[in-house]
Amino acid sequence: MTAPDGRMIARESVYLRGRRVSGFGLAGAPWRRVGLGEVGLGGGPGDYAMLWSPGAQMMSNGREAFVHDGPIGTLPSHDLTHLIIAANGALGWRPAGERADIYRAEYNVVMLENLYDKIYRASLGELSMADVVPQVAAHLDWFVNKLFVPFPASAKQAIEQFATGLRAEPAVRLSPHFYDMKHAEIGDAGHMDKTWTARFRADDAPPSWDALRAETHRQLEAIKQMARR
Repeated sequence: MTAPDGRMIARESVYLRGRRVSGFGLAGAPWRRVGLGEVGLGGGPGDYAMLWSPGAQMMSNGREAFVHDGPIGTLPSHDLTHLIIAANGALGWRPAGERADIYRAEYNVVMLENLYDKIYRASLGELSMADVVPQVAAHLDWFVNKLFVPFPASAKQAIEQFATGLRAEPAVRLSPHFYDMKHAEIGDAGHMDKTWTARFRADDAPPSWDALRAETHRQLEAIKQMARR
């Protein structure tokens, strides 16, 4: 596969593996916090790792780990965004806990995931870069007012909290990890039947997707400006 910036991406990269994971309980079970040794993702503080499969999903920030048993409707890149938010250091990211905390964490993840996704799709010509922030804002308004109800904040309060808590520098610097995975997902019609893994450190600086990294910085600043209005 060839990325929009001309790089070749190996199908069997760090993100894509041909094996499956089975025997993980029933579909529809909630995420739960487990001991690090139970997930076998390894690493230590500062290491972020995930495994997404049709049978179960796992993620760890090197200090704590979470598991979801059974199939799930979200993409592998959604779980990766949980970890990018975790590496950001100032926003909720955990998929388990009190309901209000889970809702806020999912808001943070969906906000950044949608921003990354729409920037990537705009680079393919599916929408204009000028439409990225308005479409993200509309989606998150629906998220707060229609999907995750009752949400523990208004749509305006939620975006203000996101904009205040997000550190743009790591969100931009780590964005190539998302763009690599998103590119692989879109390039594989059977991606929901595969097993995906990812591992990175909070101080990673992947030297790729230069144009999209610059656009990510610009769009994040637009989100922050919108939140201040």
